[in-house]
Amino acid sequence: MTTRLLRAAVGLGALLVGAGLATAAPVTFTSRSAFDAALAGFTTHVVDFEGLGAGDTLADGSVIDDVGLSFVRSAASTGLDLVIGNQYVTTSGSNFLGVDDGFSEQFFNDDGLSLAFATPVNAIGLFVITPGGGAFAGDFTLAAAGTSVSNPLLPDQTLPTGDLLVPEDDAYFLGIIDPDAAFASALLSSLDPALGFVSFNVDDIVTASRGGDEPGGSVPAPGVLSLVAPGLAALLSRRRRERRRRASLPQDTLEKLP
Repeated sequence: MTTRLLRAAVGLGALLVGAGLATAAPVTFTSRSAFDAALAGFTTHVVDFEGLGAGDTLADGSVIDDVGLSFVRSAASTGLDLVIGNQYVTTSGSNFLGVDDGFSEQFFNDDGLSLAFATPVNAIGLFVITPGGGAFAGDFTLAAAGTSVSNPLLPDQTLPTGDLLVPEDDAYFLGIIDPDAAFASALLSSLDPALGFVSFNVDDIVTASRGGDEPGGSVPAPGVLSLVAPGLAALLSRRRRERRRRASLPQDTLEKLP
């Protein structure tokens, strides 16, 4: 009987553990403030490109603070490289990541950015900035941890430019957090040219991992014993009460009990 009780309790604990893991799916964000709030307890790092010089070009695979960057080129961007630009307003400092086209230093339709993490992370977020606005919902998509998030119609921030003709640029935030498992790469993609036109740059790439754990480690599931113990104790207590009750009954009564 005790073995059956233990098996039942362990089975209950396994169900509870499974339920806990099922709730730890990746979460997507289009708000930087909400993303930051969700990172409580994580170790975070931001690549803001301020340590590089404006005009510096980056070969594919260049690593900045453990984040490898590669340009996913559209047909129109063949032969171009990533560049550190500063001619537009941005979300922090003066530098941003763009394209060395000798003119606008902007990514264009169907350009993308591949990110590889030297140490797997539990979160990735970044700003996509459109000079002069003009982006529509779904123009940009960030994919990581088996999920993706696209920009809404309204930006997370509007950035004053000081230009009377184009007074504001739009900054869209895209973020993904996987609280249970780390991932080693992410991909930013942009609008198909057949669907319209958009230009953009990138800034403030945020990565995060669980503070106090090994980088990229998964969130520990609750111990089975801690989940099983209360139920097992109740079952064993009930078993003891049943034994005491039977011991107090006459033999002829016991013979009639199941």
